[in-house]
Amino acid sequence: MVNMKASGHQGQRKRRQAGAEDAVTKLEKLKLRPDSLACVNPDGVPLRVVAREKVLGGESNAHLKAALVAPATLAALGAAPGSRAMLCRPGGDFILSARAVADVPVSEGEVLLGEAQRLSLHVCEDEFYEWVPYRPPADEPPLAALSVEAQLLHARPEGERLVQDAAVLGRQVGKWLFGEMVSDNEVFIVSVSGAQLVLRATGCLPQQAEDEDEDDEMGGGEDEGEGEGE
Repeated sequence: MVNMKASGHQGQRKRRQAGAEDAVTKLEKLKLRPDSLACVNPDGVPLRVVAREKVLGGESNAHLKAALVAPATLAALGAAPGSRAMLCRPGGDFILSARAVADVPVSEGEVLLGEAQRLSLHVCEDEFYEWVPYRPPADEPPLAALSVEAQLLHARPEGERLVQDAAVLGRQVGKWLFGEMVSDNEVFIVSVSGAQLVLRATGCLPQQAEDEDEDDEMGGGEDEGEGEGE
């Protein structure tokens, strides 16, 4: 299905609680000065945030996780030609898929992000920030289940209702996010049935955890009877 972000890639607050030595500094999280663009990390890349919906004249569900960049930027992130790179802010919890699209005009040093991505990452349009490639650990588990909550981005006209089958929406979300990294509390804006929905990931369950839950439900012997008694 889709891949999940491992718990080893945590935000600044969580890493400080865990006593990690590589806690992100305040300097890494601040926007960069346009006259210097000096990054803190050796593999850091300075990129200016551009509102993708303004360049493309709207948004596409196919770009939920995409960070559109120039081919030269992909190379700077260590990606091979024609491939993609996983991109994040230093210490950030949300990981994007940096890719170059032939028919989308992106200048070197820019990253095109959608509104939901900018909100999740706490970045502002037309500002420079440091970005780093994300390298997942080898033992990162696949995502077995994803829980999302949905609400309308804009209120419907009075008396007009939107009926959406949850199972159908779930299959669509699985298709849009296939092969991507997903994080708890990540926000997406999607177009469905002529309306825009705000989706928020409320739970990412890895494969191993789901297998253990299934074993617990099947149970057996005294444990099973005890559970039924409660």
